[in-house]
Amino acid sequence: MSAQVKEFRDYILYDVFEGIPNISSQGMFGGFGIYKSGFIFAIITSESELYFKVDEALKEKFQKYESRPFIYAGNKNREPVEMPYWSLPEEIMENKDLLTLWIEDSVEVSRRSKGK
Repeated sequence: MSAQVKEFRDYILYDVFEGIPNISSQGMFGGFGIYKSGFIFAIITSESELYFKVDEALKEKFQKYESRPFIYAGNKNREPVEMPYWSLPEEIMENKDLLTLWIEDSVEVSRRSKGK
């Protein structure tokens, strides 16, 4: 894992998510999974990009902000796959009140998917 990805993770955890309780991270696939109260709600890719977990309903909210999906292209023997994570719009990242709501929405998506 590169120092740049670790620096980006620290920026997200300690600056952007500052004051939001029960946030943690775990290294995965050259990036990080970001958790709140044990539920993964976001990922940081090996390219230092932040994506939030979505379902079909939440995806519409992200599309309104011209967000984009995370496309996994790691396996050379298969077609790229759209993952259930979409980029967090910068204007949401910079607004703590909205950010907190978006985190809760993505945590709820994770809770529901874990319960299946």
